[in-house]
Order: sequence, then C-alpha cells, then structure tokens
Amino acid sequence: ATNSAQIKIEGYTEADAEVEYLVNSRKVISEQTDESGFYKAVLDLEDGENLIQVTARDQAGNESSSEPVKVVYDFKTPEIKIVSPTDGQEFFGVQKQNISVYGEVSEADANLKINNTFVRLDNNGLFDQQVRLNEGENEIKLVATDMAGNLSEVVLKVSYVR
Repeated sequence: ATNSAQIKIEGYTEADAEVEYLVNSRKVISEQTDESGFYKAVLDLEDGENLIQVTARDQAGNESSSEPVKVVYDFKTPEIKIVSPTDGQEFFGVQKQNISVYGEVSEADANLKINNTFVRLDNNGLFDQQVRLNEGENEIKLVATDMAGNLSEVVLKVSYVR
C-alpha cells in the first residue's frame, strides 16, 4: 500500500528489448531498454488496487512477463470516532481514576495508539482501552495510521479529581 499517486518501476532484461508497462491490464508505457538491458519508468496509480506487470519482447520476438504485483493506492486518512469519554469531561473519586476510552477507526486494518500504547482493533475497527488518569487535566492522544502510511490524530482533554 502507498499514499503516493505514482510508483517507480525499474529492472533489467535483454539489451534493446521493448518493455511494456501494464497497470490493471492496460498498457500505459512502452519503451526500449538501454544497451545494458536496464529499464525504468514512473507509473500513475488509480485509487484502490493496481495490478502492475512488465512485459519484455526481444529482437527475435520472444516475450516474457513479470508476475503481477498488487499495489494499493490509498490517500485517505483513517477517521477516528471517539464514543467515550467526551472532550472536557470530568471524573471524580478513586473509582473513576481508570476510564475506558472506546470508539471506532474507519479502517479496521489500521494501527491505533492511545498515548503511545498500541491498541487492538476488532474486525469492525472498534476499540476499548483502559486509561489511568492523573490528578488534574489529562491529555488523551489517539493516532491511527493505515497500511499506506496515512495518519490521523485526535486529542481530547479530561480532568480527574480524587
């Protein structure tokens, strides 16, 4: 997965061969390799899955193809929805020093950290994590990062009084 709209492809085959680059079975570029057989190109990706393949044809008409490689282009940041607690909420008494932070991340395969601790998401992207509060104002920072590297962050503040 990548959050870049382009990908660089390079490799080697026979010298002076014709190389075709295919994205989702469509030829997007065709060029000759140099005298060492080197080829390279920058390909544009479509949103979502992209199957990329390179085909080389030598002067005698022999042809070979690479195995298709799946590249997922994802430029959308995962959304974090916090159900509880609410920003500015106050907690009182020893019984409320440990609170449950729960909500949902829009991409179930994203990584979530709450105050730098990894939190497991279920198959629907739901989470429920206990957080221990300190006396006074507490900052709870949630950071979600998806497989393509897109990142979103939510910070809420709650208060605790013994």
